[in-house]
Amino acid sequence: MSSVLVVYGSVSGTAAIVAEEIVRELTEKDFQTELSDSSDVYTKIPNYDLVLVVTSTTGAGNFPDNIDGFYQELFQNKNNQRLTETQFSVLALGDTSFTTTYCRAGELFHDVFIQSGSDPILECFKLDACEVMDPVGAGIEWAHSVVAKVSNQLSQDVV
Repeated sequence: MSSVLVVYGSVSGTAAIVAEEIVRELTEKDFQTELSDSSDVYTKIPNYDLVLVVTSTTGAGNFPDNIDGFYQELFQNKNNQRLTETQFSVLALGDTSFTTTYCRAGELFHDVFIQSGSDPILECFKLDACEVMDPVGAGIEWAHSVVAKVSNQLSQDVV
């Protein structure tokens, strides 16, 4: 694996900072990375070995405005199985004080990638703002776990 697309949805800026740090860490490990906050990334997905989504949830379980279009494209095209060669993982930022909508945007991304035929590297990883004081550090640890899992899979495929 050599190319990673990191897409983020952010309202207050935390998801953006986490995504930027993940890209920096992956770049230092010689991965080709692209960071995007845009809804026009759907067509780029097949160009990457791995897609990482870092998103917060806003309002009543909604997507941040900058990533809503990306989700809508995935949802509208989920049945065409275009992403069967795509591996992904989702980092969801949320606050458990919003009991019914906690990390809902991340959960929905995870589900729609699966419905699109993609393989999850890990289950949707949720960061609770009420418990995690260092979301950047936790996000980087998550990214390292994803990369380690993919690297392990690749080495098993070679054997």
